Amino acid sequence: MLEGAIKRGEIISDNVVFIEASSGNLGIAYGNAGRFFGLKITIVIPSIVGEETYRRIKESGATVEKTPDGYCPRRDEQDGAIVKVKDMFLEDPNKIWLDQYSNADNIRAHEEGTGPEIWKQTKGKVKRIVLGAGTGGSIVGIARYVKRQSLDVQSVIATPQKDHHIHGLRNFEESLEPAIIRRNKNLIDDWMEIADKDAFETTKYLWEKGYPVGTSSGLNYFAARKIAKENRSSLIVTLFPDTWYNSFKLMQNYVVGGKKSAC
Repeated sequence: MLEGAIKRGEIISDNVVFIEASSGNLGIAYGNAGRFFGLKITIVIPSIVGEETYRRIKESGATVEKTPDGYCPRRDEQDGAIVKVKDMFLEDPNKIWLDQYSNADNIRAHEEGTGPEIWKQTKGKVKRIVLGAGTGGSIVGIARYVKRQSLDVQSVIATPQKDHHIHGLRNFEESLEPAIIRRNKNLIDDWMEIADKDAFETTKYLWEKGYPVGTSSGLNYFAARKIAKENRSSLIVTLFPDTWYNSFKLMQNYVVGGKKSAC
């Protein structure tokens, strides 16, 4: 997204600051990319996001602002971060908001990168792509590429339950539906909802197998295995989008009955 902005000439002065809402992964990547390109980056994160994620975004070189839960207009805390970034963008002409939830370069990254990688590694035998969605960029971009190669490939979005505890993924009944998904529903063949309990137990199982991933990966893996059991002759692909750093404490809270902040 930053590369696209540079190519389009959107950096009009040295005072320009790129801003974005994130619950973690994008914020870290954004900060690192900003440092590489010599750009100023500000990331707004929901208050529910843990200190480890906050620290890692700061270490990437970005400025980090936390959004209080009360700022958000709906139940999903990340919506509040989006609203805050939009306000910052409207109030300051030196702020550039690329908006990962609607940015075509988000899709392009997966259409030109992840999709071809999957097609090559599976030797064109993939039959289903199963992914949770935050912005929808990965599932839409991958689907756009692989469906050009074969109309037999199906794409499935796995959403967490309502009032979930999984950072980075969204239940679209309770939070804003990203424009990327809204504009590309023709590329999505099916939807499924996964309970927190199944996602967390699967994450613990993956840890035991030597994969220290987060709960969004647990949800993806659970959904993919569920579909695989129903389609044993098909090659199913999912992604592990994150690592364990913040998820470990979140899982501890979940197991012992800790409360998530309410919005």
